[in-house]
Amino acid sequence: METPTTTHFKTSKRILLYLKVTIKFDLFYSFSKEYKFVEYSGSN
Repeated sequence: METPTTTHFKTSKRILLYLKVTIKFDLFYSFSKEYKFVEYSGSN
């Protein structure tokens, strides 16, 4: 990107905001041959 535009800056800002909001979410990765989706929700 030699000449970033306003759209690039807006998109970058949205990505950073998304990361700021979701940083408190915990992700856990483990190696397994069986795949299982588990969802946790906490309402504090």
